[in-house]
Amino acid sequence: SVNSNGHSPWSAIASVVIGKTPAAPTTWSSTTTAITGENVTLYWVHNTEDGSKMKAAMIQLDIGDTIESIPVPGNTIEETDDDVPIYQYIIKTDEYAQGTTILWKIRTKGITGNWSPWSTQRTIKVYAPPTLGLSVSLNNEGVLTSLPITINATAGPNTQVPISYHVTMI
Repeated sequence: SVNSNGHSPWSAIASVVIGKTPAAPTTWSSTTTAITGENVTLYWVHNTEDGSKMKAAMIQLDIGDTIESIPVPGNTIEETDDDVPIYQYIIKTDEYAQGTTILWKIRTKGITGNWSPWSTQRTIKVYAPPTLGLSVSLNNEGVLTSLPITINATAGPNTQVPISYHVTMI
């Protein structure tokens, strides 16, 4: 400022972040049922009114008696045709036993640095890969010589029940 005594010294620099706390992210996954060893991709959209980019996310995995929080930087974007960035994180299921239930949810933060509310909690069931053993009655030379043909099927694992079988013989 200027008055009859001259110029005042400069004031201290002040800054204010203008923005809003984001809403809970919109979430989905590549599957809700996975076979042990398959990768599952978690997807989310950072929901913000102020147009700010996601600065970070926090994924919470609830598996049995263990709750794990995984920090995710804001650069895990999948390219899309529109202007809405889709973020992703991959879970490797090879360390989980069959019958495992993975509960997951995500929260994000934008320019204000404030965390959004948690997203809807989602569920992923992990199963062992299905197996099917087939056998038929053959003669001593390993040749099928008579009709009717009897096929015995043994499905696994014991925790799964087959819905149907389809056999083609040529």
